[in-house]
Amino acid sequence: MNLITFFIRSIIINFLEQSSEEGSSVAYLYCNYKERNNQTATNLVACVLKQLLQTRPTVADDAVTLYQKHLSKKTRPCLDELNCLLQSEVRRFSRVFVVIDALDECTECEATILLHELRKLLSHIRLLVLSRHVKYIERELHQEAYLEIFAHDEDIERYAKARIQEQSKLIRHLKAEPTLRDDILQSVVKKAQGMYVFPFSSGSTICYDMIWF
Repeated sequence: MNLITFFIRSIIINFLEQSSEEGSSVAYLYCNYKERNNQTATNLVACVLKQLLQTRPTVADDAVTLYQKHLSKKTRPCLDELNCLLQSEVRRFSRVFVVIDALDECTECEATILLHELRKLLSHIRLLVLSRHVKYIERELHQEAYLEIFAHDEDIERYAKARIQEQSKLIRHLKAEPTLRDDILQSVVKKAQGMYVFPFSSGSTICYDMIWF
């Protein structure tokens, strides 16, 4: 996980938690392409529901009833059951914020279903989605307000320089070929195109492209 993207979402969530009024709640989802098999719409809705339930001193009767029903059968609630319970639960709060980080790392099918289910709750929740430019997400949220985030060339170059200093093997190559450093920096900045970069072998990204709210 890249430090920049971590700070973005951490600042947002911390701000919401610190500024939330009494009776409100914040739930958040961190999507990861390595967990695609587990991050289904059903599991993600269940995660939001669980966070809301845990903020209350007592568990609602309908939640207990659903739990006992599936406990006795050794089954898991379906998406419709979870979403029905979630609709009931959000009404118990004065305001609910739901933050979804890196939605594009879910599969298109699961991300689309998740957005469809959460948009049913827009009269009761405030939804914020962080994602790269992905056509199906943009299509789903085309009517919503959004903020585009991009990195300036100077920021990318500064970041790349810092990462170079962390690569001991690379530094040895640079000492042998002094011009290689400038070639790397120019190539990274050019290919980043102000959006994100996969520097060296780290697999991390420098920035998200879009925030919908």
